This record gives sequence, C-alpha cells and structure tokens, in this order.
Amino acid sequence: TVTLPDVRLDVAGELAPGYMEIRYLLQEDLRAALSAAQEIEDSFAAIFGRGGDALLEPYRCADADFVVVGLGSLTYQLRDTVDTLRDEGHKVGVLGVRLYRPFPDEALTAALSHARGVIVIEKALSYGYEGALYTDVKAALYERFAAGAGAVNGRPPAVTGLIAGIGGRDIRTADLTATLRAHITDGPAKDPAWIGIKL
Repeated sequence: TVTLPDVRLDVAGELAPGYMEIRYLLQEDLRAALSAAQEIEDSFAAIFGRGGDALLEPYRCADADFVVVGLGSLTYQLRDTVDTLRDEGHKVGVLGVRLYRPFPDEALTAALSHARGVIVIEKALSYGYEGALYTDVKAALYERFAAGAGAVNGRPPAVTGLIAGIGGRDIRTADLTATLRAHITDGPAKDPAWIGIKL
C-alpha cells in the first residue's frame, strides 16, 4: 500500500510556508532580480561585445529638461520626435524602460532626477484611472522625493501621462511631436491625455 501525504489546505503554514510567505519570498526574489539582470547583461556584453543597461535605455537624456518615458517600440519612434523637438530648441530626451517587473524604481528616479518635467506615454490603460506605467513612475518619484532626493529646485519633476495606440491604433510621429510640443510649451490640457482618438 501507498500512503498519500496529508493534502489538507495549509493556510496556516504549518506543513510548509503559507501563501503569504510564498508571496513574500517571490517579492524578495523579484527585487533581487534587478541586480541579477545587470550582471547577465554585463556577461552578454563581455561575450558578444554589445549590450548596455539592462533596465533602462536613454536617448538624449543627459541634459534634457523634459524626459519622455515609455516601453518597447514606442520609445524608438519617439527618438524621431525628440530629434525634431531638439532642432526646435527644446531640450527633450526619451527614456525606454527595458525591464518593467521588477520595476527599476531606483535606476529610473536617478535617471529622471535632473528633469523639470516627465511625460509618460503608454499603449495601455488601467481602466478607471490612468496608465500603469504612469502610476509607477509617479510613485517612484514621490518615494525618492519624500526621502530627500531627486528634486530640481526643491521640487520633484512634474509628471504627466499620455495614452496612445490602444487596440493597435497607429501612432503617427507627427501626432507625437505636436502633442509633446504642446505639453512642453503650454502644459498638459488633460491628464492623462489621449493621442489619436476619434470621437
């Protein structure tokens, strides 16, 4: 005969760590993955001769007054917009977030610490509120500012949000450029604002 193990629901964590402990350990492992990701990126660069920052991908951010934050392919499209706005005299950069979870809060806030304004553009929406990346960026900047760091002239950068490309809608570079130009010169009309909506 085979004796089966006791498979009672172990909500109290008597036989093994309970659900809450499992979630705690998962959270700790994910946070540790931030440094592990960079170690792997460095190993890749040593072998193949290319690589960089595992967490963020900045473009013309070093002296930027305004930094546009985004994810994925949108950040490459935004480079054309940044170049156009730079030619017009606006000091703008784009910061691509390469690793979203775990969220690279410390690296991101350090990269944005000199900016007067941050504009988050994303192709997603947390319905009933705003974009998830926008929420995360604001929370990270607030936490850093509350700790006494990451401020220009004693204030954290102003953060605004834009939504574009929902459902695969085409995002025109001209629309991005015009919207960012308006945000930089006049400030946001609505937060979050939508690009390319047809009502």
